[in-house]
Amino acid sequence: MFPVIELPQDLQTADESARQLGLQLADLIGSHGAELEIKAGHYIEPTETPSWLILVDGYLQGFAGEARLFDLAAGDVILLQKGEQELRLFADFAGVARKFDEATLATALSANPKAVALWLQIEAINRTFLAAAFTELTASRRPPATAFKEYAPGEVIISEGDEATAVYELLDGEAVVDVKGREVSRIMPGDIFGEMSFLTQRPRAATVRALTHCEVQGTSRDDFLTMIQLRPTMLTSIAKQLAERVVQLDEQFVSP
Repeated sequence: MFPVIELPQDLQTADESARQLGLQLADLIGSHGAELEIKAGHYIEPTETPSWLILVDGYLQGFAGEARLFDLAAGDVILLQKGEQELRLFADFAGVARKFDEATLATALSANPKAVALWLQIEAINRTFLAAAFTELTASRRPPATAFKEYAPGEVIISEGDEATAVYELLDGEAVVDVKGREVSRIMPGDIFGEMSFLTQRPRAATVRALTHCEVQGTSRDDFLTMIQLRPTMLTSIAKQLAERVVQLDEQFVSP
């Protein structure tokens, strides 16, 4: 759990330890819980029945009302329940969690002594962590930098030659990539685009245009770099897409 403040190194280390323990716990008891697929751009709302979530993959932001209080990464464990100040979780990217009601969690823990030990360690770390962190929560609160936008067929999403200020992920629809007016590739749901110019800090090398109705998520530089740190599997996806583009360009412009 990352509160939206700078933390001392010892608390950052404790936070990372709790997430590693959380992933171990998910491995031990995950099959007892229900798999929750988390969609990008959606909120996870508390239900009438309290439930525990172990985030297995992804990145969530925790809100109480309009105030963003903390961020969650893989391995974080959190309780969702209705109350006067309800906690809501917002997903910037698609992810996966294991969800337990209290009875199911108790049964899963009681059946595995090692899981009980992990749970107690996580609880102890979180108590220490939260006591120190939440005393400073009001020091820095900024709204999410991630933005969602819809594009009509034919509308330009990014233009060749423009400054690169964000990285994008296509959530729905299909888009086409043009270089100097020539189509070089297509973008499908789940694809990340605009990252090359963004990472190299050079102007956009291509124009991306909506081929159908598109829903797009844009992420600022700082938040994108944070996302990579919290979700390392994104690097694999980006590397794969870049390799595929090199092959496509080779076929179109180099191969006889």
